[in-house]
Amino acid sequence: MPTGKDIYISVIICTRNRGASLRHTLASLLTPSNLAQNDWKLIVVDNGSTDDTNRITSEYAAKCPDHVRVFVEPKAGKSIALNTGIRAARGEILAFTDDDAVCTAGYLAGVREVFEDPSIHVAAGATEVELPSHRGLVRGGNWLELANGALDCGDTVQELSGFDLWGVNTLLRRGVVENVGGFSPDLGPGSRLGRGEDNEFSRRVRRAGYGLFYAPRAKVIHRPARPGTWRSWMRRQRETGIAKTRYVPVSEFNPAWNPAVPPWKYKAYYARQTLLAVLHGTFLQIAGRSEEAMGVLFRAAQKAGYASELLRLRGASIEPPRAPRVLDAPRATGETMTEAQDISARDDSKPVRSEYAISSSHSEAGQ
Repeated sequence: MPTGKDIYISVIICTRNRGASLRHTLASLLTPSNLAQNDWKLIVVDNGSTDDTNRITSEYAAKCPDHVRVFVEPKAGKSIALNTGIRAARGEILAFTDDDAVCTAGYLAGVREVFEDPSIHVAAGATEVELPSHRGLVRGGNWLELANGALDCGDTVQELSGFDLWGVNTLLRRGVVENVGGFSPDLGPGSRLGRGEDNEFSRRVRRAGYGLFYAPRAKVIHRPARPGTWRSWMRRQRETGIAKTRYVPVSEFNPAWNPAVPPWKYKAYYARQTLLAVLHGTFLQIAGRSEEAMGVLFRAAQKAGYASELLRLRGASIEPPRAPRVLDAPRATGETMTEAQDISARDDSKPVRSEYAISSSHSEAGQ
């Protein structure tokens, strides 16, 4: 049985009501060749599933007791579940993936490879996106693959710029979380704002001076059941813009923003900018420049969402999202602790408490 000192990589998966796809995720990791290695462990956090997720995770925990630990985090919210997984992890490397992705055979070797360089602290693994074919899915080049996290920068480890981390394939040294904190429970699925946990975390990582690198062999295949359409992704980007009001200063969003300007003028301005972006994006799409079209449209949607939320909150104070200290930190005053129960099939299993299962209106909604 591996000891705490042997566990080098902790793979963290948070899940909610995706039992069918989660089974494929677990099977892709718990292969005979991977189970022969004792330098990694899988942490699964069930964030209140009501389908057969409990049966599936218990099955794998019983089959692979030395490599699998399963926790139930009753407090709804992806960020809360992620922080529970981080606190349960013992690895020097924290590797995050999603319950609708499968890890390739070389995934763990790729994680080890990129962190052989001691100067690398944050990495994004290669991600291939497999899209289902169904009515209503708008194709058009590779924009939908990119929108669902596709990342292919070749076969060499390299530094990336202008890139935010995606939860489907994020790799970190433990010290990064110790330094910048965990994921904000005020953002992401299950929070009132519903978006932005990856973006806001990436922002803190960059501001702390960490470079983001590409890990070519740490590859996953993302298989979203509902990859979305142009309309749904524009709506998501607008929601991301709304969430950004909590962590992107107005001076950065629009240095010329003036609260004294009548709201109708700003509404008219951003309506016009959105229309121009749609026309520009349509032209780029027709020209086969899908990635550029996606960027133009998504930026416009985020700006419109940001502006609309500022106007809605006019005169009100905007509280920044919490950046929780989830590792080696004292409990903050006023937090309500809940039990994240370790249900792994282990004789030495003990309950692990979720440091940031915080009672607040921001984290009451389901995912």
